[in-house]
Amino acid sequence: MLVTPDDLGAFLSLRPPRRIPPAIRRSGMKSILLWVILMGLFFICFSVPFMAIFFPWRLNDDLRLSWGKRTEADGLVIREAQTNMSENEATVYRYEFRFTDAQGREWTGACYKHGGGALPKSAGGPEYELPEGRVRVQYLPGNPRVSRIAGCRLSPFAWPAGFVVVFPLVGLGLFFFPLRARWRTRRLLSHGAFASGRVERIEETNVTVNGQRRFRIHVRFAGEGRAQHVSTAHAYGRDVQFLREKLESGDPVNVLYRRGNPKRIFLADLLVNGNF
Repeated sequence: MLVTPDDLGAFLSLRPPRRIPPAIRRSGMKSILLWVILMGLFFICFSVPFMAIFFPWRLNDDLRLSWGKRTEADGLVIREAQTNMSENEATVYRYEFRFTDAQGREWTGACYKHGGGALPKSAGGPEYELPEGRVRVQYLPGNPRVSRIAGCRLSPFAWPAGFVVVFPLVGLGLFFFPLRARWRTRRLLSHGAFASGRVERIEETNVTVNGQRRFRIHVRFAGEGRAQHVSTAHAYGRDVQFLREKLESGDPVNVLYRRGNPKRIFLADLLVNGNF
């Protein structure tokens, strides 16, 4: 169903909040692709489990033990377990241990090392033989729960694995920003104040959406109290040609703007399908 100029005129004559007819809603959302939102949601659902597995969640504790003030004590390995994870084609092993701090309190902990094999010596002692043996334990004096065997780490994977956080962040961006744009457009259609304006300038951006170049449209209009505002909107494809004609002829354009924030506008003329 197409939006006609009469449909647009009738819609703009309504007082906010307006009921948005389905045809106007579809036309208003035409440049905000629903499939991008769905792809972002899929990307999040697909990548979050991988992030949960591979991200070095205790990297901060490892850095505190490596570069901060720490204390060392002799400890005892009480269990070694081979995990189902690997790093650089070497299996990651999990070690459970216990130790006694400087105050004589006993603590237990767990850490990881890829490749397995011998661990660093305890003070003055030989390298242990699995499954038990003496090792050197590093811990924070103010929080002995943060502890590890020297040469091991607290997360199954080292810090480069933190790169996996990029994938859910990309998915979040694909999901959040178009969804926010749809909400803002719907809000302007239903609650936006009406004004008549003129196109002052059209700028080409370096952004492409769905194979179409994005253009930035600068529009001047009179808002509440006849205050003059210059705001920008985005346009694509045939919409740009229509707005170029408005710029060259000086004909007015219909603007919906947000009361209290006139920088946020919607060019209502683009709702009419015959214009593009």
